[in-house]
Amino acid sequence: MTGHLSAEEIAVDLEIPRSLDVMSTRNVVSVAHDCAIGDGAERYHIYFVQQGDDGPIKIGKAKGLAARVASLQCANPTPLRLLAHFSAAGAVETALHKHFRRYRVRGEWFEPAAPILAYIERVKNRRSWRITP
Repeated sequence: MTGHLSAEEIAVDLEIPRSLDVMSTRNVVSVAHDCAIGDGAERYHIYFVQQGDDGPIKIGKAKGLAARVASLQCANPTPLRLLAHFSAAGAVETALHKHFRRYRVRGEWFEPAAPILAYIERVKNRRSWRITP
């Protein structure tokens, strides 16, 4: 079974203070709110794929998760591991990229920093999202 995120869960899981300046341009809370509970929002698999056992982690979105991971693997000489995924509107990916931007290596690839790994563990432990071992 795939889980769905609410805006509250995104804000809590990302440890976003509710007091962020709402006048700033599309802060993470507003993006999370709009994409999590927006009526008719198109759903994607938001996924976390790691290069090897300790390499960078890609935070991405896909309609067809298996095909996307296979495509990534085809272009990557290091074995990739699907760490976790869940169903949400595509803008959740953007919110995650913004939140973890200080750990960005390049594009959608991030250092396996403690906050990212902790978020992935919360995804695994607190929701009914399917996890590939």
